[in-house]
Amino acid sequence: MPAGNRGTNNSCGPLGNQHPFYPFHPSYDERIIIVTSTDKNDYHFYNDPITGNSYSHSHFPEVDICAPGYGIMGASVTRCGNNNWPYFGSYGGTSFSSPIVAGACALIKSLNPDFTPAEIKFFIKSTADPIVDEQNFSGLLGAGRINAFKAIEKANNLDPIIVSSDEIWDNDRIIVGELRVINGAELVISTTVQFSKRSYIIIDKGSKLIILGGKLTNLDNSPWRGIYVVGDRTKPQTFENQGAVIMENGAVIENSEYGVRLRGFGEAWHTNGGIIQATNSTFRNNWRNVEFMNYKNTNGQGQEIPTISYFTNCNFITDEQTLHNVHWGNVTIWDVNGVNFTGCNFIDERQNLDFQAYRQARDGIYTISAGFSVNNSNFEGLKYGIHSTTEVPNRTFSVNNSTFSTYRGIYFNAIDNAFIVGNTFNIAPGYTYAGQRCADTYGIYIDNSSMFTVENNVLSSSSTGNTTCGSLGLIARNTGIFQNEIYRNTFSNFTIGIEAIGKNRGENLGSGLQIKCNIFYDNAYDIFVVPGTQSKPEGIRQLQGYAGSPSTSTLAGNLFGNNSPILISNFVNQCANISYFHHNVQSEPRVKPAIYSSKIFFYESPDLFYNYEASCPAKTRSESYPELLAEKQNAHSLFETTSQQLQDMVDQGNTEMTTQQVEMANTGDAWYTYQSLMQTSPYLSDQVLTALGAKEEGFNKAMIRDVMLINPQTAKSEAVQEALDARADQLPAYMRWQIDNGLFHFGQKEIAEQFMAYQKTRHDQALNQIIQGIVHERAGFGNAPAVEALLAQTNDIRYQYLLAELQFSKSDFTTGNQLLSQIEQSFDITHEEAWQAHQDYLDFYALLAQWPHADYPGYSGLPEEALQQLEGYLEATPRVAGKALSLLMLNHAIEYEEPILYPSEEVEAMSAPILPPAPFLAPGESESELKFALFPSPAREYITLSWCLETDREIKGNIEFRDARGLLVFTMPVHQACDQQILPLSGWKSGAYTATISLGAGFRKSISFVVSR
Repeated sequence: MPAGNRGTNNSCGPLGNQHPFYPFHPSYDERIIIVTSTDKNDYHFYNDPITGNSYSHSHFPEVDICAPGYGIMGASVTRCGNNNWPYFGSYGGTSFSSPIVAGACALIKSLNPDFTPAEIKFFIKSTADPIVDEQNFSGLLGAGRINAFKAIEKANNLDPIIVSSDEIWDNDRIIVGELRVINGAELVISTTVQFSKRSYIIIDKGSKLIILGGKLTNLDNSPWRGIYVVGDRTKPQTFENQGAVIMENGAVIENSEYGVRLRGFGEAWHTNGGIIQATNSTFRNNWRNVEFMNYKNTNGQGQEIPTISYFTNCNFITDEQTLHNVHWGNVTIWDVNGVNFTGCNFIDERQNLDFQAYRQARDGIYTISAGFSVNNSNFEGLKYGIHSTTEVPNRTFSVNNSTFSTYRGIYFNAIDNAFIVGNTFNIAPGYTYAGQRCADTYGIYIDNSSMFTVENNVLSSSSTGNTTCGSLGLIARNTGIFQNEIYRNTFSNFTIGIEAIGKNRGENLGSGLQIKCNIFYDNAYDIFVVPGTQSKPEGIRQLQGYAGSPSTSTLAGNLFGNNSPILISNFVNQCANISYFHHNVQSEPRVKPAIYSSKIFFYESPDLFYNYEASCPAKTRSESYPELLAEKQNAHSLFETTSQQLQDMVDQGNTEMTTQQVEMANTGDAWYTYQSLMQTSPYLSDQVLTALGAKEEGFNKAMIRDVMLINPQTAKSEAVQEALDARADQLPAYMRWQIDNGLFHFGQKEIAEQFMAYQKTRHDQALNQIIQGIVHERAGFGNAPAVEALLAQTNDIRYQYLLAELQFSKSDFTTGNQLLSQIEQSFDITHEEAWQAHQDYLDFYALLAQWPHADYPGYSGLPEEALQQLEGYLEATPRVAGKALSLLMLNHAIEYEEPILYPSEEVEAMSAPILPPAPFLAPGESESELKFALFPSPAREYITLSWCLETDREIKGNIEFRDARGLLVFTMPVHQACDQQILPLSGWKSGAYTATISLGAGFRKSISFVVSR
C-alpha cells in the first residue's frame, strides 16, 4: 500500500486525519506492505530540480520499505480539474513507489507460488539497501530501499543459517528456511524469532539450543515446522553425544508442527536420542508440542537407565488461536523411559469441541512403550489426560497429587506396576453426539494391566445416572489373575463408581482384583461386575476380605452410597460368585450395600467395628527393600506351613486315591466309603466332591447330602454344583436347599484356605511393591536385585511368564522360549484355560520373531498381513491381548474404543440372596399324605429313612424304633417335613424291627425292617 494513502478515504480532497486506511493497513491485515519513496540517489528528502522545492513523502513507523517515487516519468494521473494533453510527465508520490514493490513481489512469487506474503515481505526487507538520510527519519522508513535483484536472489537460494560457534541472539529475527546448530555450538535465544512455514531448526549431536526467555513463533498465518534434535541411539544420553534443547525463564515455542521433535529432520532411526530439559516454559498451539522417539539410554555397563529429559513448571496450552484443525497429544513418547513432569499444566481452552472427532480434541500425554512420571500437575479440558499403552514389561508410569478436569482422565493398557496415588479427577458427564452416538467419560481405565497401585484418589462427576451415555469413576478390564487392588478411593456422582469387565480373577480363591476400602457417594451404581469375552472364570476375586484372618483391616471395608438420590443398585454382579466380608453393620450401616444382586454372599464379622483410619490405613509405600523382603518371607513361611498341614488333611493326603474310591464305590462298600468321607470332612477337595455329586449308584442321596452338608465348600464350587445339576436322578429340592446353605458359613478347610489366600496376598503385595520400587527407582531399593533375578527366584507361574516376557522384549527369543518350556515342565497347565493361555504365549511370540527390529524398529511399520494376524490375538489371554492391542495402536492399525458397559434395564436388584425354596406348600393349599420309606432291608451297617409331608406348617415329631417284642430301642427327633437320614446300626442285634414316624397331629406311619448280622 502507498504510504500516502494513510488518510481516511481516497478522495481528491485534503488528506484529513491520520488514521489507518481500511482495509489496506497492517493493523487490519499483516500481509500489507506499506511503501514510501526515495529519489534516484536513495534520499527520502527530495530537492525538486525543476521547482526548487524541497519536501518528503509520507513516513511513519508502519512503513516497511522504500522504492523510487520522485521524478517518475510516465502517464499522468487524472486530476480533479480539467485535463489537457499531454497525459505524461514527471510526477512523484508513494503511488509510484508501491507498484515497483508489487512488481518485485510478483517476480518472487513466480519463483515459488507457495511463498507466503510474510516470506515475500521478508525477502524484500532483509535485502534492502540503506537510505542515505535515514538518520533524519529514524524508525520511519522501514528496512530501506528495495533491491529487487538481491530479494529475488535470496528467494531463489534459501541457504541455511549455520551456527557453528557459540552465539547469543538478543534481537528479534525472522527465519525463512533452515537454521542449524552444529559442531557442539550453543545458540542462546532471548528474544522473539519468527519462522516461516518452511522453516525449521536442526540441533546436531553435541550442540545446544538454549531458549532463555525467548519466543519461537510463526511468521504469518501458517505454522512453522519446529525443532528437530539429532541424537545417536547407539550412545548414552549425554550432552556430548546428543543434541539438546534447554528452555528456561518463560521460554515459549508456539504455532509449529512439532514444537520439539527428538529425531533428525527427515533422517533414519539412528538419529533418535536427543535431550529436552524445560523449566518455567510454555508450549502453545503446536500440532504436537514434544515428540520422543524410540531410544534407550544406557550406562557405562550397557544397562538401561532413565532419560535425562524433564519438564518442570511448564505449560502446554491449546486455545482458540490454534492454527491446526487436528492435534496429537501435547507430549507423545514412544519407547523412551524416565521422562519426568513436575508442576506442569496441560490445558485445552477451546470451547464446543467434538471430542470424538479424530484428534480434534487433544490429549495431555500420549505414550507407547514408555516410562514416565507425573507429579503435582494439572490436566484440563482434554479428551484424555494420559493415554498410555505398551507391549514391553517394566515400561510403566506414576501419577501423584495431580488434578484431572477432563473427559477421560487416565487410560492405560498392558502396563504393569502403574502407580496412581493421591490425585483428583473432576470428570465431565457423558454426552451424545452425531445423533444417537454416545461419548462416555471416566476417571481411570485399567485395560489388560496388573500389579497396579490405585489409592487415595478422589473421583467425582455430575452424572444424573444416565445408563445410555454416562460417566464412570474407574473401569478395570481383564486385569487377570495377579494380586490387584483398588484401594481407598472416593467415587461420587457417577453412573457407575467402579466397573469390572471380563477376567479379573483366577481359579484360586485369592487371585485377582480386590475392591477394598473405597467410599461411594450419590452414584447410580457403586460397583458393577460384568462379563467380557474372555474364558472363565470371569468377574472379580472370589474373596473380598477374609474370614480366615479376621481383623478390622482384612475385611473389605468399602462404604456404599446407600442414600444416593439416583441409586439403582449398590452392587451388581453378573459373573462368578463373590464372598464379601464386612464389619459390624451396627457400627457403620454403609459397610453393607442396601441394594445388591445375586451371586454376592455377605458375611458379617460382628465383633469387628468399622473405623476408617484403623480399618483402612493409608499405605504410604515408604517401606524399603529389606522391610518388604522380610514381609514377603514371613508371608511365604506362613503360607507354606498352612499349605503343608492342609495337604496332609485334604482327602487324607491322597486326592487321587480318594476320588477313585468314590468313583468305584458300589452298594456293597459305599457305606465304608461314606464313613471314610465323613471322617475326612470338612477337608474334602472339590475333585472328590464333584465325583460324589456325579455318582448315581452305590451312595444313596442321604449319603451324598450328608457329606456335602458337612463340607460347606460344596455350595460355593461351580464344578460340584454342575455335577449335581447333571444327575439323571436329581437330589430332592430340600436336599439341594440344605447343601446350598453352605453359602452362608465356612468349614475348617475353607478357613485354612482363606488364611493361605491372605498370606499369599501379603506375599504378592510385598513382591509387587519390591518390583515397583526397583522399576520406579525409589529410595531404599539400592541393594535390591534386578527384576529378572528377583523373578527367577519366584516359584510362581505368573511371574515366570513375566520373566519370559522380559526376555522376549529384548528380542532374546531363544531364552524366552526356553523359559516357556520350563513352565510346561514345572507347572500343571493341563487345565483348559491354563493350556490355552500358554499356547497364546507360544504363538504370539513366534509371530513377533518374524519381525526383526532392524527392519521394523520397535515393531513399527508392520506389513498389513502382520497387522491382520495381530488382530487375532485381541481375544487371547489378557496379557497377550494387551500387547497385541498396543502394537496395533503403535501402527495406527486400529480405531480402538475401550469398552464401557452398563447394566441392562432388567438387571436384578435385591436386598437378600435367594436360595432354592423349601418344598413346602404355599399357604392355603391342602396337605398331602405322609410318605415314609426305609432301606435297605435286610440291613447290616445302616438304614436310610426317607419321609416327606408337603405342608406349609412348621413340623416337629420323631421316629420310634421297636424290636419284635415291642420294646423301644431308639428315638430319632424329626425337625423337617421332608428329609432323609442315615441311622448307623452299630450295636443293634439281628432281628425284626419296626420304625414308626409321627409328624404333628394325625400324621403317623410304620415300616418293618430286618437287621441281619
